[in-house]
Amino acid sequence: MTYSPIYWNNTAPDMNTYNRLYKHFVPDTGDASTDEGELLNSISTFTYDQYNNGHCNFEGKLNRYKDMISLLNSLKVKLDDESKEAVAFIQTLISRFENMSTMYDEVDRFATCDYCDGDGEVPADWPTDDGMSEMDTCPECEGSGEIYDEGILSEKEEEEIIVNDLFNEFSDTAKWQKALDSLTHCIIVHINDSLNQSFADTFLGKEIDYNIGKDCKPDELDNIEVIAETPSQEFFDYISTLRITEEEFKKASSLFVA
Repeated sequence: MTYSPIYWNNTAPDMNTYNRLYKHFVPDTGDASTDEGELLNSISTFTYDQYNNGHCNFEGKLNRYKDMISLLNSLKVKLDDESKEAVAFIQTLISRFENMSTMYDEVDRFATCDYCDGDGEVPADWPTDDGMSEMDTCPECEGSGEIYDEGILSEKEEEEIIVNDLFNEFSDTAKWQKALDSLTHCIIVHINDSLNQSFADTFLGKEIDYNIGKDCKPDELDNIEVIAETPSQEFFDYISTLRITEEEFKKASSLFVA
């Protein structure tokens, strides 16, 4: 199975929404000023690092990714099954990376010389006059009885191999690439809905019931106060779900007085 990451390759169906939200919420440098912006900033950073540099800067981004997981919970982002699996995998990466930083990194890389069994000497190639072999310095360990072995790893180095394998699996496996895209999509949907809700609060007024088409008469729409800012098409798409049409909103809004 092959899969091409859609957000990394700018081919996602909602790429325009992603770009609009990113421009709106994420600053050129530093942290975003809102939780939604920081959540989008974090998932974008994670995706970039995953496909651009293999998470070589994971340690420096660790707190940001931990905050990303926390924001998913605090903002109550609705996740599908694939997204939940992606979150669980990212949590595993964070946990193992944190554990790795506490592990012992010193190790004795010298092992017993197999050639001389640690004696430092081996029988010479020539016999003595009485028929007994003389001993000679072991040519492998040069008499030390030990051989330096780069393959002997510390606890931390062994864990680092496991963590790197997990990074590679998450980056290269189609299942996890798709899961990360699903997580990104869920975040975009949540932020876009939150932004639309914010528009509704701004333009319709928090005191107005959002079931306005059901609970208010058409002539009562004239009492709705709005601010002088042009709503987006996404907002009009949203207010249609509140049972108020675009025409009704324009009629009620001073923004569209002829």
